[in-house]
Amino acid sequence: MLRDALREQWAIDVGALEYAPVGFGGHHWRALDSRRVPWFVTVDDLDAKSWLGEERDEVMVGLSRAYTAAESLREDCGLGFVLSPVAGTDDAVARRLTDRWAVSVVPHVDGRAGGFADRFPAELHDELGAMLAALHASSPAVRPRPDDPAGPEREAVLDLLDAVGEPWEGGPWSEHARAWCVDHRDVIRRLLDRHEALLGQVTDAPHVVTHGEPHSGNVLVSDGRCLLIDWDTIATAPPERDLWLAAGGWSGPYDEALLHSYRRISGRDLDRDLLDLYRVDWLLSDVASLAGRLRAPHGRTPEVDAVWGFLTGLRLDID
Repeated sequence: MLRDALREQWAIDVGALEYAPVGFGGHHWRALDSRRVPWFVTVDDLDAKSWLGEERDEVMVGLSRAYTAAESLREDCGLGFVLSPVAGTDDAVARRLTDRWAVSVVPHVDGRAGGFADRFPAELHDELGAMLAALHASSPAVRPRPDDPAGPEREAVLDLLDAVGEPWEGGPWSEHARAWCVDHRDVIRRLLDRHEALLGQVTDAPHVVTHGEPHSGNVLVSDGRCLLIDWDTIATAPPERDLWLAAGGWSGPYDEALLHSYRRISGRDLDRDLLDLYRVDWLLSDVASLAGRLRAPHGRTPEVDAVWGFLTGLRLDID
């Protein structure tokens, strides 16, 4: 199916196709075409991108819009650090492979990415600050969706907490997830209260084009320069949506040196309340998606085991 899609939609006549067990929420292959040109192929799971919509058709529209906006950043805005999906023969950047799966193609680049929780080394601070400053000043031809930190994840977390009084029978990890929610419900409720208190700050903040997940795992260092990958989370939002995560807020105090680099290069001030809002919003989204996945029907697979590992690895004590 992949070979047919690549040939028919991107005019890529695949010679070699190798599965690449990286990332989460989708699947990836390294492809080599008949001219020995390398490609990186992604098959996205339309059931695993709730921030783009509830139904698969809605998610597909959102995914196409996100990838088209990213392509415009590179082609129209001249942002060479944007490693985005390329358009096919009919100008579409993503195509439905089946009802559940969508395929996209990126030029393959040799490089090295870090881990999600890794902090950026000091020698990259100015380059990252310049990248994000340029992104936040851009105006792509296709405007990304607006981000909504008051989205459905909050209600999903409240639903999980309301349900802990009864057994969860979705699968082998369900009761473990319920017990985890019981053990952490006080800190989760404090996060919900803090999230609600901070939400009022986002309405008056300037909105720019943001990546959404500029952590070390999404920055590819290749030939001495940084490339930003994985654009399904692109959205308009305050700049703090990117800066809290780029500055390592997921794993502890913010990297003040990186924040300083961004402020100096961009000329923008940063609002600490907004940094904290997006950090809290991320944690609540993780609780909703991970615990919700384990409450739902599931079997015992390596992917589901990984979900349990991610849930137990969450750092909720951010004060």
